[in-house]
Amino acid sequence: TRRPAQTKDLYLAAGQLCGLMAVASFDLAVWDAASEQARAAHVYAELVDHAGLRAWSRGTQALIAYWTGRPRQALVHVEAGLDGVPAGGAEARLRSIEARAWAYLGGDPRRVTDALGGADTALAGSEGHDDLHDEIGGEFGWGPSRHAACASTALLAVGDAAGAVARARQALT
Repeated sequence: TRRPAQTKDLYLAAGQLCGLMAVASFDLAVWDAASEQARAAHVYAELVDHAGLRAWSRGTQALIAYWTGRPRQALVHVEAGLDGVPAGGAEARLRSIEARAWAYLGGDPRRVTDALGGADTALAGSEGHDDLHDEIGGEFGWGPSRHAACASTALLAVGDAAGAVARARQALT
């Protein structure tokens, strides 16, 4: 059958599957495969105009860039992901990745704290309207523990030990 609604659902499922494969490849440090799979997830997100998958795939591309020593490229992916990002966990995840990239680059620590402030605001204002981040969750989710752990890492990298410890405690709690 060629019903457009069914095709959209299949493309969305394919995009989510590509995203999960990207995470598996990331965990195995198979960077080229992770990059291609995250890019494919983004293409599917564009095909079905799914803002949550679009933001998540850009965030995953940013994480891959960050972990492969390309923090400036991570910032490019974050900026692209923030365009039309759903409010809540999706934005908080992107802003948290942004903070880590700025921390990696060094320089002005206010960029890190500004990004974390944006992440905190986004997570606090989350109303659970994004089906991918808020409903499906799991690998696609962004909750308080992941949020705090990411913030702790960024704060530690810029020398804010007290802030890092506080966020690490939040993550453990």
